[in-house]
Amino acid sequence: MDGELYFWAVSPRYRDFLLHANEWWNEGLLDSEFASLSVGKYWEKVGQGIIGAGMSSAWYAGGQNERFWSRPPNAFATEEEAAAGVKVLMVPPPVGPTGIQGSPSGKDTGNIGASYMNIGAKVSDEKLAKILAVLDWARYGDDRVWVQAEFGQPGVHFDWQGEPWNSAAMLRPMAEVAEGNYQVGGWGESYPGVQTRTRFKYLLPFQLASFLENYAIDGRGRELQTNSYRMDWLAETRVGELNRRYGDTLTTIEDEFLYKAIMGQVDIESEWDAYVQKWLDAGGREWLDEALAANLFGTPAVNLFTDEAFFRPLLVTSDIWKEAGWGAIIYLAAIASIDPELYEASSIDGANRLQRAWHITIPSLVPVLTILLLLRIGNIMEAGFDQVLNLYSPPVYEVGDIIDTYEYRVGLIDRRYDFSTAVGLFKNGIGLALLLGVNVFVRRYSDYGLW
Repeated sequence: MDGELYFWAVSPRYRDFLLHANEWWNEGLLDSEFASLSVGKYWEKVGQGIIGAGMSSAWYAGGQNERFWSRPPNAFATEEEAAAGVKVLMVPPPVGPTGIQGSPSGKDTGNIGASYMNIGAKVSDEKLAKILAVLDWARYGDDRVWVQAEFGQPGVHFDWQGEPWNSAAMLRPMAEVAEGNYQVGGWGESYPGVQTRTRFKYLLPFQLASFLENYAIDGRGRELQTNSYRMDWLAETRVGELNRRYGDTLTTIEDEFLYKAIMGQVDIESEWDAYVQKWLDAGGREWLDEALAANLFGTPAVNLFTDEAFFRPLLVTSDIWKEAGWGAIIYLAAIASIDPELYEASSIDGANRLQRAWHITIPSLVPVLTILLLLRIGNIMEAGFDQVLNLYSPPVYEVGDIIDTYEYRVGLIDRRYDFSTAVGLFKNGIGLALLLGVNVFVRRYSDYGLW
């Protein structure tokens, strides 16, 4: 919201909801027992007509069998009322005072669904492949096969709402299925189901199919059905652990403030900041930090040190940053030792700053540059073992591995001591050869050298 990350229970929009809910409570629009209303009591009030509106899934307006007509809390009309022609109004989420209609899913809407079918352990792979092929044919074949697998036989297990094969399949009650037939009808529930858009006409009355087609799928509903977060199904983050550690405490804090706020027992405006701080201190801040770091809310999070494109530039840049201070001390000390009279004389002779640097400063630094080169050339094969080892990880081994880290992994982790010893000897031999060669080169063309 406005570029900031919020959890729903501490978001400004939730605070606005509580203010409106408190107004509704004061006007008598909310059930007086809502704070202690159990599911059973709620269903009872729905059945008595005391509660006449609520949130429901669009699928429960389908009316394919008696369960959808009378099962609270998803239906507000009994089977008898439905048979008498009672109308139940189902509308999209209302437009709020800020112009927002509904809201995207802000929490996990359910676990990964699964259907189960037991197959004997003695079934051969070939036979299993044939069983799965039959199920695939029934589930993903043409519409006639799919309808039979899903609902059973027309005229036996269901009746068409309108034109056969072009309207909803209305399931018959089990008691009305003729004797000798499989009562439930259909056997598709034994295999993962897929409902495509072209099959809405079989699943739902045409009014609801039209609603889903024109609103829920192609209209504003698409945005409301799309989760604005990444689900951590494989437990790759600490979110599950933090939920177990802090979940009960955070839920208690949320529920307590919810009930007191709606019923006017606390002043929402003055107590809101204290409530948010209490929620954050009780583990909410740690949960939000983990969710943000794990990119669960769709925010762009890039781990640069596990990205091959960024690892080498970051490594070089951090190494320059690390060594710049010490190098500056060495070179500043060398520059400070240059005779100032050389600069004064060259200035009198008309030399500018660049000429003085080129003809005085750089030649005066040659001895220091030479010694530093000789001291570092023997270690050129090391390339900063400590830094690379602490920064790299398996995703960047291809671009981040150096001889030292490779030797470490092979020798100490894989315990191939002979191979790592050979690698170390090769590296030290190269370093020694470079040191001797560069020293000979320096002695030939200057008076400086280690020996």
